[in-house]
Amino acid sequence: MTTDDILMLIEKPHLRVKLHPRLLEVDLTEGLRKDLEDLAESRQAIRETLGFLFHTIVPLDVPLREIRSAGLDEKGRVKIVIPHHRDLHIPLAPEESRALLAKLDEAMSAERTRVLAEEA
Repeated sequence: MTTDDILMLIEKPHLRVKLHPRLLEVDLTEGLRKDLEDLAESRQAIRETLGFLFHTIVPLDVPLREIRSAGLDEKGRVKIVIPHHRDLHIPLAPEESRALLAKLDEAMSAERTRVLAEEA
């Protein structure tokens, strides 16, 4: 992914959220969980074999086609539902959450359209 294809970027002190046309990146910016995230994302083999275990500890990048739904939880955080994975909660301010959900809904719709066109 390049910086040219970023649809939305939100940076917080301990968190960076990047929305791309086909991918949602949620990256930690410091600490042990950041080191685990870097390890999990460094090699495809690690991601495929241990990704599920790492996903319960640290957020990994999520292809938009894998997201079942996105909304707000009871605390106003963005909640991403991914089949066969733990739900991803992104702690953002309410206005940031709403803006991200709007862009995410647009990107998910476009990605679903693209995937259907590829399958046809």
